[in-house]
Amino acid sequence: MMNRSWWGVFSFVALLLTGCATAKSSKLGTAPPEVTTIFRDLTEASGRDSTSVIVSERRSPTINAASAGGSRFIVTSGLVETGNRCLLIGVAAHELAHDTLGHVQAARSAQTGVNAAANIVGAFIPFGGVVVQLAAMPALQAYSRSQEADADREAMIILDRAGQPRWMLRYALDFLTRLQGEGGGGWLSSHPAREDRLAEQPAFDDRVTDVCGPDIEMDRQVAIARTQIFLANERGLAKESREDETARD
Repeated sequence: MMNRSWWGVFSFVALLLTGCATAKSSKLGTAPPEVTTIFRDLTEASGRDSTSVIVSERRSPTINAASAGGSRFIVTSGLVETGNRCLLIGVAAHELAHDTLGHVQAARSAQTGVNAAANIVGAFIPFGGVVVQLAAMPALQAYSRSQEADADREAMIILDRAGQPRWMLRYALDFLTRLQGEGGGGWLSSHPAREDRLAEQPAFDDRVTDVCGPDIEMDRQVAIARTQIFLANERGLAKESREDETARD
């Protein structure tokens, strides 16, 4: 029999592997036309069919976006509500780069391969599938980091073709760094360190203030976003507390 420490390890790993899948999914709405237009303009500049682009919005105070593959994208309401066009352009260029390079499909194929191997091993060895999944995590995360770096480079090409300053991605990364801190890096991280990503970006030029506004305006928007995220988290904790109290009654 396995001792308690091993049961604890396997329980922890199982939680890591299944936690995201069991989380409640948020309903998606349609992103505002001005946001969809940004994605479509960049897509058209890349020589692709812009009419197939679909941008959905997920209710969340966080500043985030994602490529779902097949010219489908998701932005958070927190990103949309900043109303910051430079931020939106930089983020859109990065997500479009993921779509252009086929990263979503490639990541799914890699995960499918790991899952298949885990199922085979797990059929013969107790907890073998969990061990395979755990062993594959560093390689999958390293693969994800390489995709992020490739997407950053492709995003600058997309911006250039669209007649946008190549530093638009730097602007977005700078905004997220002020909001979230350095982030990324490390062998279990899906993203490179933001400091390393910024080091690869072209410097701002004299147009940045005229195009994106003064630096203090970015600080103001970051402060607003941070407050909204904090309040949303507090409301979530309060709701969980009320549900716990109800369950005990």
